[in-house]
Amino acid sequence: METYAPLADPKGNATMYNELVRRTNCGNATSTFECLRQLPTAQLNTAINTTSATINITSFQPVLDYDFIQKRTSLQLKAGEFVKVPIISGANSDEGTAFSPSPVDTTEDLYEDMLNTTFGPVPPALASQLLEAYPDDPSVNVVASLGDARPGPPFGAQFRRSASYFGDLVFIANRRLTCQTWAAANLSAYCYRFNAIPAGIPVSYPANNSM
Repeated sequence: METYAPLADPKGNATMYNELVRRTNCGNATSTFECLRQLPTAQLNTAINTTSATINITSFQPVLDYDFIQKRTSLQLKAGEFVKVPIISGANSDEGTAFSPSPVDTTEDLYEDMLNTTFGPVPPALASQLLEAYPDDPSVNVVASLGDARPGPPFGAQFRRSASYFGDLVFIANRRLTCQTWAAANLSAYCYRFNAIPAGIPVSYPANNSM
């Protein structure tokens, strides 16, 4: 298992679904889902893989539906409701650089992003605590290769702080909890952190999600 969150916000999937319906002219069908199911494979494939500057519809993620996924995955882990097999699970050091909003220039910017992100918004009181846990300090923020430097436009002065938070939120905390849960159950878990920076990667996106 490598690089991504166990669950996504349903609103993101809904936006992509509505765009897919629009591209395939299924919007006026009595059942848009049935309309999509009846499309020729080539037509559906073209609609999904059409390049768009505004919305990517190739990333439908699992969501909590209380059927196939019956509860939050963190609660399933706590209850021991998972398949007891060995795993290998990892994440990249700078995951959040590809998923942080930008620009993030101020603490207020990051606070608003925490409240409104589709990756898992948090209530105001928790956001305030998280701002303390993720200080505006380049010496502890991700992208260690930048030293104390702050990215300029279009990233913003506090982009590294934001990337630290979003990397943990979407990837790293989930990987860590999974590995700890497997270890506590005496199951083999081979867990790693990918920290290599391939040639040609921009300095603000080093060991990120696309590696």
